[in-house]
Amino acid sequence: MMLNDDNTLKIEVNDDVIEEIEINSSKNLMYIVKQDKCLDLTIYLSATVVSFKIFFDLKKNARANIVLIDTSKGKLDLSANVIMNEEKSSFEWCLASISNNDDDKKIDVSIDQIVGRTTAHMYNYGVVLSNGRLSFAGVGKIYPRANGAKVSQVAKIINYDERAFSSARPILSIDCDDVVAMHSASVGKVDENALFYLQSRGLKESDAKALLTLAHLSPAIEKIKDEVAKERVIKEIKELL
Repeated sequence: MMLNDDNTLKIEVNDDVIEEIEINSSKNLMYIVKQDKCLDLTIYLSATVVSFKIFFDLKKNARANIVLIDTSKGKLDLSANVIMNEEKSSFEWCLASISNNDDDKKIDVSIDQIVGRTTAHMYNYGVVLSNGRLSFAGVGKIYPRANGAKVSQVAKIINYDERAFSSARPILSIDCDDVVAMHSASVGKVDENALFYLQSRGLKESDAKALLTLAHLSPAIEKIKDEVAKERVIKEIKELL
């Protein structure tokens, strides 16, 4: 590990690594995943983080699978940048975020696929309660010589209150013809019919909300490998509701 001049902690991944980290203050991280190595990283944002920047540099045939669970409070500016400058590298990003009360969260993820035969998938899932604010921006850039690149983006946010603000902007910038690309986004109110149905089956409103919220965020939550950590996250989410 090395601390750069801009206070970014630089971490070189020289072996296959499974890691969990908790971020509870502003921080900058950079992961360099070396050739043929794999990084499985789960990140928990808690307390008040304010600013979090993370960078990934993937070498040939390197793989990175990132899960980020955000239950932080207050203002959050999160920026993730990925460079894929060597062939056969793959990257997956899966995020679950909750914005509540006066929280104001902006999450920007950008992936640069500079050469061919790289694969990148981005999944952002959010829930907004009360007068919280949550914005997702995903940018996938495929460069002219990135033949055979694959990219996909999914962004989904549900709102529980009329005062909630949310936005999702998946952007693909493609300068190459030989690619496979897709993106989708949805932002809207929670399904009132589903809430009513669950309550009609005997669930309290808070329990019904918890069930729908956990289902919505499950693509990220289910990727948590540590069962104890997974149960802790589920408990934290229920307490926010």
